[in-house]
Amino acid sequence: ISSVFLEFDIPVQIHERKKLIEHYTIQPFYRFCNLIIKDWEKEDFFYLLKARAFNIVINDYEIAQFELLARHKNILKEKSRWVELVGLSTECPSIKTALMIFLQWERACLDSKNMRELLRHLFSLIRLLNDKNIDKEKGFEETLEAVTTLEEVARSLSGYHERRPAQDFSQIFFLKELQMAIEAALFSVKSKDKNQVQVYDAIMAMPKEYKVIFIGGLIEGIFPQETMEDPLFKDFERKVINKHEVFLEERGERISGERYFFYMATTRAKDKLYLSYPLYDEDGRNM
Repeated sequence: ISSVFLEFDIPVQIHERKKLIEHYTIQPFYRFCNLIIKDWEKEDFFYLLKARAFNIVINDYEIAQFELLARHKNILKEKSRWVELVGLSTECPSIKTALMIFLQWERACLDSKNMRELLRHLFSLIRLLNDKNIDKEKGFEETLEAVTTLEEVARSLSGYHERRPAQDFSQIFFLKELQMAIEAALFSVKSKDKNQVQVYDAIMAMPKEYKVIFIGGLIEGIFPQETMEDPLFKDFERKVINKHEVFLEERGERISGERYFFYMATTRAKDKLYLSYPLYDEDGRNM
């Protein structure tokens, strides 16, 4: 797409969605959640040490010595074993400091009495890790958007959990769901320069309005996308299953969703709306 605009010397901003989980500022938070959930597995523990998470200063020699000691003792996981190993090591004072900080943050999360308290601790943790990882010289806007998206994901998920009965509150369960949400989440960097063509997919364009909108690729069955009933469970069967606290998306809802995306895309225009479709397919055949 960008080559077409460049050919005619038209300034353009193509808004590409990136995977939240792949951004370098999100990884330490994700791995710390993993540390808690999976009982301090070796990969997560050493990832956080080597990333110098929580603004901890550790030299490579200490990490290498501690890793050798862990290998000698065949320690693969379990918090109690890491605590014991740190007690045996006299050459790794910074590792001990890091361990104590990890333990404090874990305790703060697991001692949370409700969703609001847990969310407060997680936001503090996100900001602390962000202070360590953010690079204001390179990719500052992207980093800020990734962190903001992470906070929005956590806030949205917590809203759902707050509507559940208080006795069902589980810190570990929430962290697991938060990890899955992070794995699925996408984000994009918002452009500050409005004097250029903005290229979005329909979902990303939803909260915005422009004087002129062009919508391309209007092919029957492609956009809005055609949705078929699942061969395994028909909609009437899904309605029955959904009554038993198991949610399966119904075809009617998926159709409504696709139509809604089209509706939102067409209503983003303030003055003019252009709808277009290709005359030929990728093989050069008439559409």
